[in-house]
Amino acid sequence: MLVLQAAGLLVGLKLSLRVIGFGRTSELLARGFPLEHRRPNATVVERVRRRLDETARALPFTISCLPTSMALWALLRRRGVETEIRIGVRLDPDGLAAHAWVERDGSPLNDSDDVVVQYPPFDRAVSHSLLASMD
Repeated sequence: MLVLQAAGLLVGLKLSLRVIGFGRTSELLARGFPLEHRRPNATVVERVRRRLDETARALPFTISCLPTSMALWALLRRRGVETEIRIGVRLDPDGLAAHAWVERDGSPLNDSDDVVVQYPPFDRAVSHSLLASMD
């Protein structure tokens, strides 16, 4: 069931980000995936992260870090795990490069610390009210 949820979210988020934009997609995702009030066991975060990663790799097209991070955030909320989506940017020779990841208690869940430090994050986690104002 988790693989089907992950595949649906990844495809839906990729399309939604392209069609209606970042802010509106984030707003809809936050409404559709309220934080469940349950106590997750220690393995739930790793299991969800691993299945999402496997599902993204199995799709016949590439899914970027933003829809992947948004899907991880949503799937974990559904399981009672509170996390934050972080977005960082850096200046490359070709212009700005951006990266998104999910953090729990200040630690990245779907990326390594080595990658994350290359993209200085915005001062605060992405909030859905802020996102809605970006479109």
